[in-house]
Amino acid sequence: MAGWDYGLCGCFSNIGLCLVAYFVPCYIVGKTAETVGSSCCCCCILWLFIYPFVTCHIRGKVRANKEIGGGVCSDFFCSLFLPCLVIPQMAQEMSVHAFGAGESMARV
Repeated sequence: MAGWDYGLCGCFSNIGLCLVAYFVPCYIVGKTAETVGSSCCCCCILWLFIYPFVTCHIRGKVRANKEIGGGVCSDFFCSLFLPCLVIPQMAQEMSVHAFGAGESMARV
């Protein structure tokens, strides 16, 4: 099993991503969900009401997609207590693009 390419504090290398994840986290979660085969709109709307569970679910899918070690417990607690760090980490891992165009959220 591999590890995360981007650490929890890795978003600080991309301040734009940090700002979008802070002010519009449901958008980033939705776009990340879309890259792992879930519905963007459904995850975005559900995130507004039950954010730790949706974030945990998407984080698990990202881990499975990238063959990253870990488990549901660590995903849940990171999602519950560190959502502003977890959301950009997942987006960077899946190379999600902000607002459909422009610079990639992944490190260049």
